[in-house]
Amino acid sequence: MRNHWPIAKTTLAAVGSWGLLLWAHRDAVLALAPSVATVAWLLVGLLYAQIAEYGWHRVPMHRRVRFLEGVRKSHLHHHRVFHGDHFQARSARDRKAITGSYWAFPALLAAHYAALALVLEAPALVLFLSGAT
Repeated sequence: MRNHWPIAKTTLAAVGSWGLLLWAHRDAVLALAPSVATVAWLLVGLLYAQIAEYGWHRVPMHRRVRFLEGVRKSHLHHHRVFHGDHFQARSARDRKAITGSYWAFPALLAAHYAALALVLEAPALVLFLSGAT
C-alpha cells in the first residue's frame, strides 16, 4: 500500500470531498427525477469541464503563466516520467507524478461550489457538478 499511497490519497480526497457534497445536499439528490432539465444540467457541467480542462491544460501547464510556474513545472515532470512507450512508473517515487496534488480536486470542487451556490439552487448545483466531475 505504501507504494500506491500517492494514488490512494488522491482518490480518497476526491471521493471523500464528493461524498461530503452529496451528503450535504442529500435531500436535493433524493428528490431528483428524470427530466429534460436534469439531463441539461449534467450536459452543461460536462461541457464546462471539457472546456475548462482543455484551457487549463493548454495554457498554464504548457506555457509560462505568471504565478502558475509551479503548475507548469509539475506537469512537465509528469511528461518526463510518462512519455512515448513509457507509461509505467519505473520507481515508487515516479508514482507521485501520476496524480498531482491530493488536495487539487477538493480545492477545485470547493471553489466551484462556493461560486455556483450563489447563483444555482441545490438540484441544479449538484447536477452541474456531477456532470463536471
